[in-house]
Amino acid sequence: MFNKHTKSQVKKTPKKVITKKKPKKDDTKQPKIDKALLKLAADQLAQQQQNVQQQNLPPQAQQPVVVDLVTPEESIEESVDSMDEDPAAVQVPAGPSPAELARQLLAQQPPFGSLADLDTFVTQHPEAVAALLDPPDGEGAKALAEAARRVVPDLPHELFVSGRGGPLLWRVIGRALNLRSTHPVEMYAEAAACVLDVPAGKTRPAPIEAINQAVIAAEGDTWFQTGFKKMVAEHAAQGVYAKPARVRAAPVNNAGGHAGWWDYQKAAKRHIKALFQRRRQELGAGYQKTLADMAQEPTLKDERRRDRLADMLFCFDPERFCVATLQEGRDIALFANHNASMLGVSFDRLLTASRLTGQAREQAVAELMPFLLQGSKDRAKFDKTRRRLLKTLDYLAETESAHGRMRVKVITPEDAGIHAEMQAATVAKAMPGGGGKLGISKMCCLQCWVTLTKGDPKLFDRTLVTHQNTYRWPPPALLNDPEVLWRLFDLDAAEPYSSGDDTALIKKAIQQGATSALVNAYHYWKEAGADTGYLSSGDEGEDAGDDPHSAAYQDYLSREEALTKKKGVTLVQQVKK
Repeated sequence: MFNKHTKSQVKKTPKKVITKKKPKKDDTKQPKIDKALLKLAADQLAQQQQNVQQQNLPPQAQQPVVVDLVTPEESIEESVDSMDEDPAAVQVPAGPSPAELARQLLAQQPPFGSLADLDTFVTQHPEAVAALLDPPDGEGAKALAEAARRVVPDLPHELFVSGRGGPLLWRVIGRALNLRSTHPVEMYAEAAACVLDVPAGKTRPAPIEAINQAVIAAEGDTWFQTGFKKMVAEHAAQGVYAKPARVRAAPVNNAGGHAGWWDYQKAAKRHIKALFQRRRQELGAGYQKTLADMAQEPTLKDERRRDRLADMLFCFDPERFCVATLQEGRDIALFANHNASMLGVSFDRLLTASRLTGQAREQAVAELMPFLLQGSKDRAKFDKTRRRLLKTLDYLAETESAHGRMRVKVITPEDAGIHAEMQAATVAKAMPGGGGKLGISKMCCLQCWVTLTKGDPKLFDRTLVTHQNTYRWPPPALLNDPEVLWRLFDLDAAEPYSSGDDTALIKKAIQQGATSALVNAYHYWKEAGADTGYLSSGDEGEDAGDDPHSAAYQDYLSREEALTKKKGVTLVQQVKK
C-alpha cells in the first residue's frame, strides 16, 4: 500500500546485517523426506489431472474413483522406508516449472470482471504473478496483460488518486497498458508524453487533460508544475520524432542570380518530358496489374498494414487528400496534404479502440464506422471499410504489444501544399540512419514516385504505386540535394533522355549550385490533356475521397479475407499476400 506516488517519498530499504550461524548437524533422513514430499506432490497433481479428464468423459466411459485412505504421513513413512531399502527405487518425476504453474493458474482463473477482481488475484497469488511478469515480454506476461486489459483499458485514475494498489498490481497495469515504466507517477508521465500532439476534438477532450487532473489531485498543483511536467518532457524527448526537420518547399526562383539559369530550366523541361515518357513505358499501361501483382507478394505484408493505417486516417477527413505515416518502433509521425491539425485526434480514436477487447471493441468499431464512411450508404463500401478498420486495429494492438505504448507526433509543413509522402521524405532524410518505415494512403503522382524510387531509392526501400498523372507540384526541400537531383534526372543513363547539350547543361547547373532552375522545371511540369481524375493538392475538389485511383487503392487494401474468432474478439486473419 502507498499513500503518495512521488519518487522523492519512496524510502530506501536499509541493508540487513547478516550474521553467520553455526551449521546444523546433518539430518540423514531429511533429504529422503524431501524427496518423498516431492513425489507425493507429483502424484497428487497427476491424480487431479486424471480426475479432470474423467469429468470430461461421457458417463459410460468414466471409471470408478478409488479412494486411498492412507494419510500423507503414512505415505511419507512408507516412501522413506522404501528408500532405506533401495534409494534408487524412488524416482521423482520432474514437475511443471513455476512459470508453467503460474500460467495454468491464470488459465483456470475466470475472466476478470473488474479492477477489484484483478487486485484480488494479484494479492492472493503474488508469487505466480511475479513469475508471469518475468520476463516482461514473455508469453506469461502477454497472457496476463491481455487478461488485465479487459478491466484496465486505460490509466485507472481513481486508483491512482486514492493511492491504493501495491507495486505488483501497478506492474501488471503497466504491462497491460504497454508502458515501460513501473512506478505509477512515471507511468502517468510516459502516457502523457505519448499524447502531447493529440488536441481536443469536437466531442472529446484532449486525453492529456484527464492525466493532468489525476496527477494534480494525487500530488498537488505545485509538484505537478515543478516535477511532473519535467518528467513528461523527458519522456517526450526520447521520441524518435521529438525534433523533426523543418518541412519546407525547395526554392524555384533564381535567387542566386545565375547567368545561365533560364537555359538550365529549359533544358531540364525537355529532359523531364523524355524522362517521364520512358518511366511510363517501364511501368506499363496502368496500375491495375501492379496492384494485382502486389496483392500476391508475401513480402509486402508490413507495407500494406502501414498503408492501411494511413488510409484510415484519410477516411476520417477526405479533405486531407493524402496521408502519410513514418513509423519507427513505438514512435509514429503523421503527415497530410491538408487539414493535418486534427490528425492526432483521428489516430488516438483508432489507438483507443485497438486497446479494447471483446464486446467493448465491437462497440468502438460501430462508433467509428460513421466517421469513416462520411455519410455513404453503400453496403460494399461499408464492408470494405470495416474490414480495413479491423485489420488496422489488430496492427496497432500488435505494434504496442511488441514495442510499447505508441508516441504520436503530428508534423505540419511550413509551406502549404507539399504532398504528404514528400513531407515524410523530408523528415526521414534529415535523420541519421533514415526516419523509419513509410505508410501512404494513396498511389503517388508521377513526380513523387520518381523522386522516391529514382531520386532517393534507399530512403524507404519499399514498393510504391503511381497512377502516372502529373501536376503543378510543390517541390520538397530535399530536392536541394545535388545527389538526389543527379539520380532523379538519371544523368548517368547509358541512353540519354534528350540531347547531349541538355544533359551537359543540367550537370553544369548542379555543379554551379543553380539547382533551383531544375526544381522549377519539376515544379511547374504538368502535361496538357493529362488525366487528372486523381485529386491532388494541385487539383482539389469536393469529391476528393471518391476519385477512381483512391477507390482502386482502397480495394487493394480491402482484399477479401476470412474473419476469424479469437478469444471472443472479432479479428481479421493476417494472411500473406
